[in-house]
Amino acid sequence: MSHTRTSRFIQGIVLSAFIASSVFFTTPRQARAVILIPILIAAVVVDAVSCNVNVIWGCGGGGGGGGTPAPVACKSEGNICGMKKDGTIVSGSCNATRPPDSDCPSCTSPKNACGMSNSGYIVNGSCNVTAPLDSACPPPVIITDTNGGGGTDPNFTTTPRIVGKGGSSTIAWDIPNATACTLTGNGVNVVAGPKGSASSGILNSTKVFTLTCENGGGATSPRVSADIKVIVLEFQEF
Repeated sequence: MSHTRTSRFIQGIVLSAFIASSVFFTTPRQARAVILIPILIAAVVVDAVSCNVNVIWGCGGGGGGGGTPAPVACKSEGNICGMKKDGTIVSGSCNATRPPDSDCPSCTSPKNACGMSNSGYIVNGSCNVTAPLDSACPPPVIITDTNGGGGTDPNFTTTPRIVGKGGSSTIAWDIPNATACTLTGNGVNVVAGPKGSASSGILNSTKVFTLTCENGGGATSPRVSADIKVIVLEFQEF
C-alpha cells in the first residue's frame, strides 16, 4: 500500500498518541506535558524523515519512501529493418540489445548480365540491395569449333564449316558473361546480344568472321575468329 508524506505525517501523530496514551495515566499530572510533547515531536519527525518508526503502515512511494520503484520500459536500437527488443532501464540505460540484422526477412536483388545477384534484407517493404554492376562479371570467353577449349563445348560456330562456291553458312554464338557482341567479316557487320546468329552471305572463297563481346562493364573478350572454307569442285569431261 502506497502512502504520501502527508499521510505518513498523520500516521506518525496517531502512533505518537498511542505511545503517549500508554504512559499518560501512569504519570503524575504535573509531568504529563513534559513527557508527551517530546514523544510526539520525536515520533513525527523520525517517521516523516526516515520511515523507521512507521512499522504499522509501512513506508511507500509518493515523496520519500523506501519502496521499490516500478521498472521503466525501454526499447533497444533498431536493426537494419527497424526491429527492436523490449527491455527495462537499468543503471540509467536500456538493458535490451539491438537485434542482429539476420533476424530481418532476407531477399535477393535482380541479376546482372552474367546472372550474379546480391543478398540483402527487406527494409520498408522492399529489398535494400541492387543488382551487381556488370563490371563484376568475368570477361566473356569465346570458344570456336576450331580453337579448341580444353574439351569445352564451342559457343561460336559456323554451320557448315565447309561449303561449295556460291554457298553460304550460318554463324551462331551464345557467349556467357556477355551483354553485347559484334560480328564482322565478308561485308557482314552485326551488333547483337550475347546470343544470336547471322548468315555469312554468298561465299566464293574462304572467309574469316570475327566475333568480339563485352560484359557491359568495360571488360571485352579477345577478338576470336572463325573461318569458313569454300571448296571449289572442278569436273573434267571425258
